[in-house]
Amino acid sequence: LDTEDEIDLVVFDNEKFQGRLTKDCEAPNIARDNDTIVYHDMCPIHLCSLKSVEDLNTRLKKKIQVYNFRPNIIVGNIEKPYDEDYWREIEIGQVKLTWIAACPRCLLPTIDPKTGIKDPDQEPWKTLRSYRLKPDIYRDKAIFGIDLAPTDEKNNISGIIRVGDSIRILKDEPNFWDKKELSS
Repeated sequence: LDTEDEIDLVVFDNEKFQGRLTKDCEAPNIARDNDTIVYHDMCPIHLCSLKSVEDLNTRLKKKIQVYNFRPNIIVGNIEKPYDEDYWREIEIGQVKLTWIAACPRCLLPTIDPKTGIKDPDQEPWKTLRSYRLKPDIYRDKAIFGIDLAPTDEKNNISGIIRVGDSIRILKDEPNFWDKKELSS
């Protein structure tokens, strides 16, 4: 990979490891039978927006970075914080992705990704729980970011996503926060 961008590349060796089925995860989701995960808790793609982190930081004493949430896609240049909550199908570069669930947050974001030290006040987890709960679906877990899977039926990403690619919203669900259950 010939780039000056600071990126980390992790390769999953199918011969040494086995993925897990997304639909078998503890958190509510609308995964298909063949959606599998390897590194993340629920989906192969975890997306967060910089605008949402910026909004969260207005509520925190000690500011955090998007990397606290360990997303593998970071979105800039969106209009409003948490716009990603409503995206159900998107296209980035040549790849179409389908929403599987809002990302229910555990305590991992309380650990500084640079130092490995856990925040003694359990932030940003506590603050997220003060305004990002959707108890009808996710019980006591605050949500932040979205979990996605490749849209195609074979669950293969057929295309390339590059730093700087624009995002097209192909399908959204503007009434997400009013819903009492998940639907595809």
